[in-house]
Order: sequence, then C-alpha cells, then structure tokens
Amino acid sequence: MTFTKSATTVIVSLLLTSIAVAADTRGVPKILDGDTVEIGDQRVRIFGIDAPEMEQLCLDAAAQRSSCGADARNALLSFGARRSWSCKSVDVDQYGRHVARCQIEGQDVGRWMVAQGWALAFIRYSSNYVEDEKAARAARRGLWSGAFIAPWDWRSRSTSTVIHGAVSVPAGAQKLLLNSLSEAGAPAGACAIKGNFKVDGSCIYHQPGQRFYDAVHMNGSDRKRWFCTPADAEKAGCRAARW
Repeated sequence: MTFTKSATTVIVSLLLTSIAVAADTRGVPKILDGDTVEIGDQRVRIFGIDAPEMEQLCLDAAAQRSSCGADARNALLSFGARRSWSCKSVDVDQYGRHVARCQIEGQDVGRWMVAQGWALAFIRYSSNYVEDEKAARAARRGLWSGAFIAPWDWRSRSTSTVIHGAVSVPAGAQKLLLNSLSEAGAPAGACAIKGNFKVDGSCIYHQPGQRFYDAVHMNGSDRKRWFCTPADAEKAGCRAARW
C-alpha cells in the first residue's frame, strides 16, 4: 500500500501526538497556579479540575476580598512542592500543555485539590471528582467558605454570571467578583487598560489578561495612564503589547 505525501504527513502527526499523549512525566514540579505545573521542560495541566485564575477575585468566609487564585496555588504548593510527582498524560491542549492525571505517592493530586475546596470538578471533561466537590461544599472548605465564580465562567464573565459559595452571599458580591485583581484598582471597570510611558516618550499599553499586565504598577506616576479602549491608548501614542 502506498500513501500520498499529505496522507503520510497526517499519519506521522497522529503517531507523534499519540506518543506525546501516552507519555509519563515524573519529577519535582514548579507550581504555576492551582491546576498547572512545570516538570522539567514540560508544562502540565491537571486533568479533571479547574482552579481559580491568578487574577481572579473571590470573597472569603468573612466576606472580605481575597486573591483566591493565589490561595489555590499556595494550597497546591503546601501539598505538592518539593515532592516527586508522577503524571500520566491523557491529552495535549491548544496551548501545548500535557493534560494529565497526577499522583504524589499514590495520592491523586486533582482529587486532593477538589476535596480541599481549592478547585472544582471540571465536569465538561470529567465527572471523576463530583463527589469530592459535594463534600467540600458541604464542609465549606476553601472556596466554598465564601463566594466565588466558577473559573470557567469567570473567564467569560458577564452580569448574568452565577455566584457560588456559602449559603449567604453578600449583596453586591457579583459586582466585585466580576473584576480581576488588577482591574479592581482601575478608575472604572471598563477603563482597565494600562498605559506605560517610557522615559524616551514611547508607550506600550497592556490589556487585562496579558502576560505583563500585573507587572505594570499604577502608582500615580505621570508615566502611567489608564485607558478605556485600545483606540484611546493608540490615540495617545501607545502601541499594543505583544503578549
């Protein structure tokens, strides 16, 4: 049997993908956030869970603003840092990360995060941890002690986004939780673009979610300016950040 060049390319690509997906990754990880780590040069997304984004705002048990993305990462740090992980890839996502089931000394990392209330069962992809989530919710552990938006909803949030958490959710919680940590300091929710003017007069603007958005500190300097739209920033002489 002979194959055309294009068919051969497809077959080779499929074989390489299947090898990558079947790969085991072992080692002591660098914890990036509540559901993503790096082991060696491989970035791994923990299968079946979704933890708050690092920019995400939540309310704690005292109804005070909390950095729940950092809290989730810190929980994973306390559990898994400086310990050897064993991860079995089940997929490769659109960002090139291995989506994997990970264990530490036989203990399922995803299950631990959901059971402690610092991640949700990502039911779009797996129902493995639904019962663990129910237990965390009943015990008001982690995120469930206060109020929060499900991470998958927060990434595409709107005024109709559902708020989860403790039985009594404070009035006005949604308005706060729809913001990100960086946007919370902006003059208005819709004016969250950061303009960074350099000494030479050039300017770069950063939109929420971009790589260096958090690194631009809006400290009242005359070389920093908020903008409402990219068009406003470009009119002021700024160019868009590349990442």
